This record gives sequence, structure tokens and C-alpha cells, in this order.
Amino acid sequence: MQTRVAAYVVVLDQVGGVPHLLLARLNGAAAGRWTLPGGGIDPGEDPADAAVREAREETGLDVVLDGLLGVDSLVVPAEERFNPTSEDAHGIRLLYRAHVVGGVLAPEADGSTDAAAWVPLAEVDALARVELVDVARRMAGPAVPVPSGGTPAHVLPDRPAPDTADPAPRDPAPLDPAPLDHAAAAAMWADYVAAHPHAAGDEYVVDRFGDSAALSDELLAVVLSGRKRATAELVSEFAARAERLPRIGSHWVACDGAGRPRAVLRSTELRIATFGQVDERFAYDEGEDDRTLASWRREHRRYWERTVARRGGTWSEDDEIVLERFSVVWPPEHAAAAAP
Repeated sequence: MQTRVAAYVVVLDQVGGVPHLLLARLNGAAAGRWTLPGGGIDPGEDPADAAVREAREETGLDVVLDGLLGVDSLVVPAEERFNPTSEDAHGIRLLYRAHVVGGVLAPEADGSTDAAAWVPLAEVDALARVELVDVARRMAGPAVPVPSGGTPAHVLPDRPAPDTADPAPRDPAPLDPAPLDHAAAAAMWADYVAAHPHAAGDEYVVDRFGDSAALSDELLAVVLSGRKRATAELVSEFAARAERLPRIGSHWVACDGAGRPRAVLRSTELRIATFGQVDERFAYDEGEDDRTLASWRREHRRYWERTVARRGGTWSEDDEIVLERFSVVWPPEHAAAAAP
């Protein structure tokens, strides 16, 4: 039996507000079928490095891995292989979640694939595709729908089942009194506008994540790493600060716990929802804790119960929430690291 160990990336992105999956088209014996970007691991190569390398070779895009999504083990009888031989094949496939940080979409030259494309999720079912695409969609969960049929026994998701017992809450101390440095924020905004004249005249707000210096620094670090590309805030919080709700294309200067400006963010997607309407994909994009919906609900419930109580109110699951996706647009080194 021949054994092949390979690494692949599962890359999702919003294109015009529509979720798309990055795929590559095979040539050779499997010509015309679409697959995930990825391929065999070279001797001595780290699987994560192989996934990044293969994505670059097959799509022209540079990706950063967000974690191991799962491992798939598949035995293919000799007669069912694309290139029939006398030996069965054992494929071990490592699938990583990833996001794009650079490059230009382009087909592979003289390789195992001949095209790369962002495919709307709604159109994947109509494609001629290898089964690995559906394996990845099952691993990714409800955010990436797949035709019914159940999860194969050989799929080993790396994410454990949610623990029904609540862990000890993170209850930060009240916000440190360090004021937001509006002068420094204005200077950062001026630098951004100088490099992007189209933003001249746009309004911006100066704010921070969280309700404590420690939490602000923690969340901002996740933003600057490229892992966090979404945030949620109660509509009532904007009203309490006498601020207008954000709009798509609006900017805000994000400060750290000491009030120092660290990045300019641009809103790319907005919607109003209630607590129960938040889905797994949004929880994942917020990039906090283990990125599951269960932990999102647990921590946001505690956060809003705490912050609303400080304002003399009582939080309810029916309270409206602004769900915002954003990109980091300044400074350049963080804009590149946090690109979706």
C-alpha cells in the first residue's frame, strides 16, 4: 500500500458580501475536478509550511494559517485510483484554516493544477470536485454547508465538543483611567489620509476594545495578528456614548489600554442582530478564545451583563447588537498582516 501525507488550506472570504471558497482545478488524470489548494509534504517539511507553500504555488496567494481544522484518512482501492496501479493508496490529509495576506490570484505553472478561483459557496455543489472539498466543508461546520450524508468516520476535527460546564469567568477590573490620546489619533489619521487621499474628508471615531486596559490590549493584539476581523457591540452602547452607528466604509482609530492609537480600522460589513441570531462563522471571525459559538455566547453574555449593569441597566438577549466585520488599513505593516 502506498501512503501519502499531504497538507491543504481551507480559505473562506467575503466577495461582494457573498461567502466564497478558494479552490484549485486539477489537471492530469483528474482533469477538470476542483480541489482545495494543497499537496504532498516534502521529506522533512513541516506540514504547516507545506500547506502555505502549496497554496502559494497553486493560487499565487500568500496565506497565514489560523489553526488545524482536522485530519482526514482515506484508503483508495487500487482500481479506483485516478491513475490505476496494483497498490491501494492511503491518503492522510491535514486541513488548515487560513486567510489571505498577499499575492495575486494566478494559476499554477506546470503543476498538478491549472486554474485557481474564488467560488461562491452556493455554487460549489454544481462543480465537478474531489471528495476532499466536501470533507473540508463538513469539518468547517454550518458556516460552510455541505450536502446531507453525515460526517465520515475518518474525519477527526481538532475542535473538541463544547464543554457544558462554564469555566471560570474572565472578569477584568474596571477600565483604567488612561484617556484616549485624540491628538495622537489625529496624527495617525493624517498619516493614513496622506497615503490614501480618497479618505480625505471621511469621518472617524477614536475608541478601544473591551472595558479594561488589559482586555483592550488582549483584543487589540488579536486584531493586529490578523486573527480577529469582527467585533460586536450593543446598539445601546453607541447611544450611551452619543455616537452614531458605524456604516460600511467608515473608519475608527483603535487605541490600546493606555489610550495610544495603534491602528486604523475600516468597516466592511455591518448588520443588526440579537444574541440568538449570531452564527458560528461570525463567532469564528471575532477570533477570541477558541473561536466557537459556545465560547462567544458565554463570554459576550458575561461582558454585556457586566457593562450594562455599570450603566444601571439589565442586559437581555433581545437587545440589538451591531455585528461588524472590518479590515485593518493602517499602519502598513499591520494592514498587510491582517488582510482577510
